[in-house]
Amino acid sequence: MKAAPKPRFQAASMLRFALGLVSVLAASCSPASTKSGAGQGQDKSDPVRVVSFVEARRVPAPRSIDVQARLAAQDEASLAMLVGGRLARLDVDVGDSVDEKGIIAALDSTDLQIEVERARATLATACARLGATVDASDFDIEGAAPVLEAKAQVDEARLARDRVAAMTENNVRSAAELEAAEADFAVAKSRLQAAYNSARALVADIAPRRVDLRAAERRLAEATLRAPWRGRVTTRHASVGQILDPGQAIVSLVRIAPLRVILRVPELEAAAVQTGQSVFFTVDGASDQEHSARVLRLAPSIDRLTRTRWIEAITGEADRDLQPGAFCRARIVVDERATALALPQLAVVSFAGVTRVFVADRSERGLVAKSVVVRCGRQLGEHIEILERTLDGTVNGTVDEIVEGSAVIADARGLQSGTTLEVSD
Repeated sequence: MKAAPKPRFQAASMLRFALGLVSVLAASCSPASTKSGAGQGQDKSDPVRVVSFVEARRVPAPRSIDVQARLAAQDEASLAMLVGGRLARLDVDVGDSVDEKGIIAALDSTDLQIEVERARATLATACARLGATVDASDFDIEGAAPVLEAKAQVDEARLARDRVAAMTENNVRSAAELEAAEADFAVAKSRLQAAYNSARALVADIAPRRVDLRAAERRLAEATLRAPWRGRVTTRHASVGQILDPGQAIVSLVRIAPLRVILRVPELEAAAVQTGQSVFFTVDGASDQEHSARVLRLAPSIDRLTRTRWIEAITGEADRDLQPGAFCRARIVVDERATALALPQLAVVSFAGVTRVFVADRSERGLVAKSVVVRCGRQLGEHIEILERTLDGTVNGTVDEIVEGSAVIADARGLQSGTTLEVSD
């Protein structure tokens, strides 16, 4: 009876095992492995880093308070007219800029012009009764026609009375005729007084006529809406052809410059803020551009709910691209003359959230690098503020505290503690 043949997969497995064993033996005898083993027995020479030193020094670092803020318009108003009528002209729309005294809208002024002409004609009639012009500011009632006529009658009655009196003395005229002449003279004087009163009434009538003319001219002027200050239109409330009532809003206008910066300063820092201090802020969405302002007003009390103090700053006229209502990040400079201990940026390295500087320390091998953990503050141009000065390293090897004048390695990039140092010339 013939033996059963071996399965084919057993032959394949034995072949793979043999090939793997050969590859392992070949790898163990490779030149790279030989070099690696030979290198382990050799001594490595420690690398030497040529370094220079910089001194920690004080640089200008104005002390400031960082707060959140928002922009608010200096003025915002809904503009309307004091007179009503049909809106015949509207020159602006939402987003348009208008100059101070620039025309925004106008009503149909036909009826108002008629009122002005009627008032002017009435004034001219009143002035003509006195023989004066409309533009005359002072009137001489002595020159009025009724007064001149009454004066002439008085003079005539006086002369007639005097003649009758002389004739009566010569017995040419009777006493009754003298009494009649005296009565005519009294009537003439009475008529003169009435003429004066009439002239004064005409003068008094001119004043209200002029008031009526000024009122009509004012209503005509109010039919044209002008911007009270330079700004931008935020809302349009009416359309051309619409019948408007007196005081009905036509557009809303906001003053675009200067703007107010509204800040909320925490209670603990509010005492340091004074009027006139500088404020620098960036608007969300455009943080690469910094704007400036000045503290203008301070709230007299602390908000008992938020424990903050309300502060208002004012921007310059040049910042016309800012928009009211925008949020911003601001810093109030409370001490412009303050300084801070700082080091160049290359002297400070940070890894895994730990910031270090390197100083020189003495060892059996000579000068070696020693890392010092520090806490940094603001970036001051090409320098970084050092908040905690824990150690001081100098070329002589003393270790005390980082103070003004302390020497640290100028370029700490790639440097590690224990690296042998050589001071550059």
